[in-house]
Amino acid sequence: MVDSESEKSDRLKFLGRPPLVGNDNVENYNALQEEVERHIKPESFMDALRVRELTDTIWEEQRHKRYQSKLIESAFHSMLIQVLTRIHMTDEWLARTDANKYFSEDAEQRQAVVKLLHRFHINIETIYAIAMSSNAPSIAMIERMLSNRKSWRSNLLKDHERRQQQIEKAYKVSFSATGERIVEI
Repeated sequence: MVDSESEKSDRLKFLGRPPLVGNDNVENYNALQEEVERHIKPESFMDALRVRELTDTIWEEQRHKRYQSKLIESAFHSMLIQVLTRIHMTDEWLARTDANKYFSEDAEQRQAVVKLLHRFHINIETIYAIAMSSNAPSIAMIERMLSNRKSWRSNLLKDHERRQQQIEKAYKVSFSATGERIVEI
């Protein structure tokens, strides 16, 4: 049974707005939801709920990955300033100037900072490692959130596949050339 547009609209009202925050892109979210709908092929309210749950789970998983990388990048910037402050004997202004050079578009300025660090036997990977360790509790929390989302996504997909197999056992299901489902009892 295919829902009417009115029923779909009512369902969306019931489920509420998507879980978008900050600069999340609603068009990208909608495109993801369309892909999930193509996979699930919802025919009932429960199917629509599964589509929404799976879409939200995938969306949030990707958001957690972005946040994790942003957290590390932010910590890297702070750690770079700290390291450069030590190199410049507590001259924080000079350290910030060099950090800005590292993040500039000018490859020569960036390379000059890398060379300065190398003179003191410090490489960029070391600064990233220190930045990550300084944010270990936050990174661990995001990892747990990611793991939770991945587990939830996996369970939703397994449940959908199990349901599809049960339907196929009960009925002979085939698809026409246009992709339309044909059920024979």
